Amino acid sequence: MSVEAEVTTTGVKVELPKSYEDIKDLIRVDRLPHIWCPGCGLGILLKLLARAIKNSGIPIEKHVIVTGIGCTGRIGGYLKLDAYHVTHAGPYPSPLV
Repeated sequence: MSVEAEVTTTGVKVELPKSYEDIKDLIRVDRLPHIWCPGCGLGILLKLLARAIKNSGIPIEKHVIVTGIGCTGRIGGYLKLDAYHVTHAGPYPSPLV
């Protein structure tokens, strides 16, 4: 039972589980399967972040994701949001000079 099945850029057919029904419009299915290690937890974080965005009451087009380097930096690539990818310590707010 899947919500959506589509062939990704890697040629793999991906089916989202039924539990993704509420966030399927935020997930870039064409970029799945993700690259994270099995048991990593970042996939769960991606799902929870997408749910938090949907439940925030703020229109989707008003959201942006800012990510740093490393595995967590890939989260922005799996969401249908505007994203800003920066280097070390870049995602943290700093005073304007």
